[in-house]
Amino acid sequence: MNDQFYSIAKEYDFLNLLMTAGLIFLWRAQLKNLQNEEVDAALDLASGTGSNFPYIKARRIFGLDVDVGMLILQNRRFPFCYSILASAEKMPFKNNSFDSVVCSFGFRNFGDVEKVLSEISRTLKTGGKLYITEIFRPKNFFWEVILKLLFKLYVIPLSKLFSKNPSMYEYFLSSILGFLTYQEFLNLLNSHGFKLLKIHHWGPLKIIKLVKA
Repeated sequence: MNDQFYSIAKEYDFLNLLMTAGLIFLWRAQLKNLQNEEVDAALDLASGTGSNFPYIKARRIFGLDVDVGMLILQNRRFPFCYSILASAEKMPFKNNSFDSVVCSFGFRNFGDVEKVLSEISRTLKTGGKLYITEIFRPKNFFWEVILKLLFKLYVIPLSKLFSKNPSMYEYFLSSILGFLTYQEFLNLLNSHGFKLLKIHHWGPLKIIKLVKA
C-alpha cells in the first residue's frame, strides 16, 4: 500500500482538489475553525504532503507518515515543521507529548485502528483535543448508492485521465465500504477515553472534535 501512495505523491494534492470539486478547502477550513486556540505542539497523523499544516493552530507541528515520498514533499513545502517517518501504530514519542492530534483521511488505511487510538491516547495530554476528518461506511443504502455512483461516474474516470495509478482510487472506494460506520467508530473512540465535543456532517464524511478525558 505504501508503494501505491508513493506512486501518486506528486499528484496527490491536485487530485484531492479535483476529486472533491474543491470541497477539500472547505473541510480544512472547518477543521481550523474547530480549534479554539493555538497550542504548543500538534501531531498530524498520516500527514501526507502536509496539506493540513496551514490549518493546524500550533507553534510546533509534527507530521507523521509511513510514506517516504509524501514526507519528502512535505519537508520541501514546510521545512519549519517536523517530518517523522514512522507508523501510527508505534509512535516514537514520549507519553503526553502533544496538545492536539489531527488525522484526516488516515484511519481507513491503518492496519490496526485500536492500536492507533491507544497510541494517540498515550501521546496526547489529558484534556488534549483530537480532530478527525474521515469518510465512514454509510449506514444506510441511500448513501452507499450515492457513494458508489460518485466514484463510478466521477472519481474513477478522472483518475484514469490524470493519475499515474488509477487503481489507487478504486482502492479508496473499497477502503470506505470496508471501514467502520461512524457510530461504530465513535464507540471505539469512547472506549479509548475520548469524548465527542463537536461534529460537522457531510453525509458519510464527518469532521469530528474530541477531547481526551
